[in-house]
Amino acid sequence: MSSQADCLRHLARLEAVEPSLDGRRPAQSATAVTQSATFFVPLAGIIDADRERARLGKTLFELESVLSKLEERLSNVDFIEKAPAQNIEAARAQRADLQARIVKLRETLESLEGV
Repeated sequence: MSSQADCLRHLARLEAVEPSLDGRRPAQSATAVTQSATFFVPLAGIIDADRERARLGKTLFELESVLSKLEERLSNVDFIEKAPAQNIEAARAQRADLQARIVKLRETLESLEGV
């Protein structure tokens, strides 16, 4: 972790990288979600909360649109019957990833309510 933290600190020009021991999101922080990690960046006094909410809302809308189209495709009997199994599994994995990202974005938006 130490070399990874050093690399991240250097690339992102951060003062410090600290693991969350309890997994809780710090107050007034932005969240970046990847497939393997969730990053929290404290933003108190640094960002415009209204602008951040708008940005996150736009991203959430886009992800929900993609998810809706994917759900439609996965509910299509022709797709399920004719598509190769690997395509169906890939679509299901993409759906799970989108659902997880949407949950995290909603949590982030909720946390910015009082900011």
